[in-house]
Amino acid sequence: MTYQDRSQDFLTVSTAEYSSVVEVDFDSFEPGGATEHLFNVPVSTKDRSRHRRTLLVDEPRRLYNAMSFLTWKTGLCFNAHVTLTASGLGFPDYREFLAQMPHWHKEMNRCLFDGWRKAAERSRQDGQARRVTRRDLDRVDHPHYWIGGVEYARNQGVHVHVLCVVPKHAVKAFEEKTWAWWRMKSPGTAQENGIAFRIKHPSYAKGQYERQVELFRYIVKTTDEHAIMRGQKDPIWTAREIFKPHPNDCTPVQIEAGQLCGITHRLNETEQKLADFTSRYAEGRFEEVYSGWEIGERERQEARRRQRVLLETLQI
Repeated sequence: MTYQDRSQDFLTVSTAEYSSVVEVDFDSFEPGGATEHLFNVPVSTKDRSRHRRTLLVDEPRRLYNAMSFLTWKTGLCFNAHVTLTASGLGFPDYREFLAQMPHWHKEMNRCLFDGWRKAAERSRQDGQARRVTRRDLDRVDHPHYWIGGVEYARNQGVHVHVLCVVPKHAVKAFEEKTWAWWRMKSPGTAQENGIAFRIKHPSYAKGQYERQVELFRYIVKTTDEHAIMRGQKDPIWTAREIFKPHPNDCTPVQIEAGQLCGITHRLNETEQKLADFTSRYAEGRFEEVYSGWEIGERERQEARRRQRVLLETLQI
């Protein structure tokens, strides 16, 4: 479908609902030289410093490194894909919707994730053993690991794709708590199409990793074709050649947003440096970005850890 095909019904989009959105000609887009159609931008947002095209440039690198770090550090893989849509959740102003995203993640971590640590803290504070409740059984042992990206589509408007890790036993609680929180925060009426969940649990490590890669390739489908990277062997790669995203079916626009991707602080670049982590991307080994090398490295780390524990035990 060409840009002209996608633009035929664009005038039916509510400019009041998507104020401060700037459309870019996708088929002829060139960085810094795109034809833009600015409409219904409030006076307070004439300063374009916070306007960003919904084309990912450096974001795929950051998202990939965070995903790779997750598996390398914890052995976990993203298995849940959540799509949240501003209009479907009753937000007439997508900026208010985007501003709520960090609070949703914080609430999910508070009420559902990192359960054993929180239970242990309560036990220490109480100074006595406590009964395990049904709420404790729903909790997830690890923190809320997540990454996400912002998109714009004609049929959905502004929406966010989030990847996270949700074990089988917590799926129902995760979905229920997500819906309850967004219904509470919605300034309007949250519709059924406001949130979509795609959660699977492959049995083996290879299947888990392959699902993670497939989900990642989907959420970076708006990667800019003009983003150029330098590799270790072949000198020049485009970001789309490296990350192999799904075909981009979204119309590029400019939206008012602080950033187009989000990453939990537990997987950010600071944490990667502290752990002395270097991804295949950072090494310029682009042909190996989806090789699953993190699984093998994690297994070696665990083997070394068990060996250290054994040696310490023998010394005692």
